[in-house]
Amino acid sequence: MKFWPVLKWMCFIALAIAISASVGGLWLWQNSDRLIRRQALSTFDKAAPDLQLQIDGIQVISTSSLRLTGIEIRDREANRPILRAKEAIATVDETQLLENQNVIVRSIKVFGVEILLKRAEDGRWNWQNYEFHRISENPLIPPSVILENVRAQIQLEHGAGIPPANLIVTSPLFQAVPRSAEAYDFSGSLTLPGAGSLA
Repeated sequence: MKFWPVLKWMCFIALAIAISASVGGLWLWQNSDRLIRRQALSTFDKAAPDLQLQIDGIQVISTSSLRLTGIEIRDREANRPILRAKEAIATVDETQLLENQNVIVRSIKVFGVEILLKRAEDGRWNWQNYEFHRISENPLIPPSVILENVRAQIQLEHGAGIPPANLIVTSPLFQAVPRSAEAYDFSGSLTLPGAGSLA
């Protein structure tokens, strides 16, 4: 038996596998933003069917972090934005992303956030009208969230011919750290222009 032809054949197969894996990896890296966008939008639609997520750009920074730009969450029925953010950096589970193409966010830092909070005359807030679903039965720990440069517009409707009150509240830094699978601890300060700090 001749060993050189067998070794050449094995080397050729190993080289072909390496080239295929490289081409596949390059294709995945170049198309990862499209794949991640599709999964993010699909997951969001399942979790919040009354809301619509729009993302202008997604960039894979590394195998464990993503950069999102031009983020907007809209009320589907009213077709009105309720949240806008200029940019977000998300840290994701690297193993789930690479092995299963599953995006599990571990932490997210969001910059330049604008939120609309509206209280109807019956005392219900706009976010209480939205339906939210669990996307998994697994007890996943929710991500920690840091919001920088937050501007919240608060509309308070009174009824009986009284015009609604509009307030603008800002926060340079607001943090939400998961206490359990369903609860968060919050920290940060709020400022009401003309009145100063609220917390």
